[in-house]
Amino acid sequence: MMRYCRVLACVAIIGLSTAAAATAPAASGDERSSSARSWNVTGPYGGSVRSLRIAPDDPQKIFVGSADGQIYRSRDGGRSWSRAIPGFNRPGLVLDKVIIDPGDPNVMYAAVWSTDRDKAGGVFKSKDGGDTWHELSEMKNESVRAIALDPNDSKILVAGSLKAVFRTTDAGDSWERISPKGHADLLNFHSIAIDPRDTNVIFAGTTHLPWKTTDGGKTWFSIKEGILDDSDIFSIAIMEDNPERVFASACSGIYFTEDAGTKWSKIQGIPFSSRRTHLIYPHPTRPEVVFAGTTQGLWRSLDTGKTWQLMTTKTLVVNAIDIHPDDPDRVLLGTDEHGVLISRDLGKSFVESNAGYIHRHILTVLPDMAQADRVYATVFHDGIAGGFFISNDGGRTWRQSIRGLGGRDVFSLLQQPDSPSVLIAGTNYGVYRSKDRGETWAFVGKPAKKVVPRKGAGDDPPARAPRSTRRTRASLQAPTTYQLVSVVKTSAKKKPAPAKGKKTAKKPVGPKLVTLEEQVNGFASYVDAAGGKWILAATNRGIYRSQDLDKGWELIPTPGLLAPFTCLSSGLTDPDRTIYLGTMKGLAYSRDFGATWQKVHRGPDEFPVKSIAQDPRDAQVVYVGSRGYFYKSEDGARSWKKRGGGLPAGDITIVAVDPVNSDTVYAGDYLGGGIYRSTNRGEDWERLDAGLPSARVWTLAADPFEAGRVYAGSYSGGVYVMKGAPVAATLTE
Repeated sequence: MMRYCRVLACVAIIGLSTAAAATAPAASGDERSSSARSWNVTGPYGGSVRSLRIAPDDPQKIFVGSADGQIYRSRDGGRSWSRAIPGFNRPGLVLDKVIIDPGDPNVMYAAVWSTDRDKAGGVFKSKDGGDTWHELSEMKNESVRAIALDPNDSKILVAGSLKAVFRTTDAGDSWERISPKGHADLLNFHSIAIDPRDTNVIFAGTTHLPWKTTDGGKTWFSIKEGILDDSDIFSIAIMEDNPERVFASACSGIYFTEDAGTKWSKIQGIPFSSRRTHLIYPHPTRPEVVFAGTTQGLWRSLDTGKTWQLMTTKTLVVNAIDIHPDDPDRVLLGTDEHGVLISRDLGKSFVESNAGYIHRHILTVLPDMAQADRVYATVFHDGIAGGFFISNDGGRTWRQSIRGLGGRDVFSLLQQPDSPSVLIAGTNYGVYRSKDRGETWAFVGKPAKKVVPRKGAGDDPPARAPRSTRRTRASLQAPTTYQLVSVVKTSAKKKPAPAKGKKTAKKPVGPKLVTLEEQVNGFASYVDAAGGKWILAATNRGIYRSQDLDKGWELIPTPGLLAPFTCLSSGLTDPDRTIYLGTMKGLAYSRDFGATWQKVHRGPDEFPVKSIAQDPRDAQVVYVGSRGYFYKSEDGARSWKKRGGGLPAGDITIVAVDPVNSDTVYAGDYLGGGIYRSTNRGEDWERLDAGLPSARVWTLAADPFEAGRVYAGSYSGGVYVMKGAPVAATLTE
């Protein structure tokens, strides 16, 4: 829970980042529109999987649920995936549980919850194998993270929400609360399990230890003996061969009981660093085989938990596990960042299998200004998998390119106008540069510490770039460990003192240059009055500028302006050489290269500014997206006009100007949803996002070579590409 919440906490800042220059980005939509256009969902594939279930009647049919309310399915054992359309589509909700009725596999249930306790959640049901879904009305707005089907009666289900435990005896038509109101600890349920011998015996795991009822919920009692206090109980697994034996996985490790929860003992063998165990999974036909999915890899026991072996890298976060009884050596994992992994040798080796499955948070999309069909996309929250992708075919296919970049999240991207082979990436830890269009990267600043491999087990490897961007079977196996090499510092030689009476010339003191090691939310290119070329960077702490990235950055004073700074813009054709700066409290600008700053009043003020875009033909025309409104100035920020017709009030995260025809402007609303287009400089708008899987799009960019081609980067659905004239149809499976 906490790990996911931290991700969402970053989102407020992520949405504020901008790609640079002429192709400034935009945000998302969900509702269908008469102005629908032809969108293709193109990848990059992979990302986070929150739930996974193999159909009991067909091991080739698999369902996965995402952290943004989407269900994908495979009909070929996981080799390819497609989104069920119109099917299940609940952006903003986390789909942690999918269960299938073993007696009737056409009947399925999905439990969803919201990170915002006051928003929607609930239980959804399908009667046609996942083609269509409907919400069970009595569970509406209950954030449900745990649900279990009675193994002896499929009409009985028990669900645990953030508020209570509920039960249905009629397959979801009606529900009753079976946990007491006002109880201080019977809240925030992670897990539910039903004893196969007795429907009235229910185990429930909360954020505060496990609980049990033996009378169908009339009374509950704590079963915490032997478990570390305040342990989140993420999963509970009852052994089918002996229900007195129960596993519980927690933030403090794995526990086991042989007396149905009267007393627990801590399972040993998994290091303390991997103790946070998302789920415990006994093999359905081999009770001696138990899998543990942790925040540091998949572990396997062949002796019912007595000893354990790490089966993957420690960098893998495992959210879901499933094995079909008829295919006992095939293990499927749902993970963070790596999507679906499949093993055909009981977990000894895994390969990614994500063709068609997308859950990537795309922050920026940037078409190459000099090479047609070459497009760059940056990704947030991709862990060691890395945050940069390249397409050479107009966005149809993508490949990762992270050599030298490692696992950095990339918040902003700039292509140097006078040197298109140079890309500059603003990351969560400073600035990286590529001199070969993103094929290789290097940190701009002081060199990193040297690392060398060593043999044997030990600590996790430090973050570093792999030698190849290709994922292999070997890359997902138990890791080689690394060790930092200590550096022996030698004392510096003292310079001889000057001779008596001899004066030394004083060197001129220039600006203090520093290494930029902060999160970079936006870039801008700038040409000063003398023709000097600069790069500007907006960070969470200040604004920096540099003429030579290898020498460092100079901090620009911003008295009276409150950081963090969210975005930058500076039109290269602007006669005033204005620098526009987005802040959390409105827009500011400087016309003297940062020597002084003025805040904008009677326009985009007081609210967080999310994006700034200037007309490439007339830099006096400035567009600003902020929380609440879209603004336009035609006189270089001296006066402002609020949004045009057809554009609702909302969170205008991104504004982008078409580089071919600057009369065309795109805007996006991340929170309320919607991709909008204006063909008359923001006066009137039409909605374009019908049929897209994610209601939230963070970035938009118009192709500089092909009129009508637009790229959208979504919160969870990867990259979308729109081409051509209006069409009647929307996306189909």
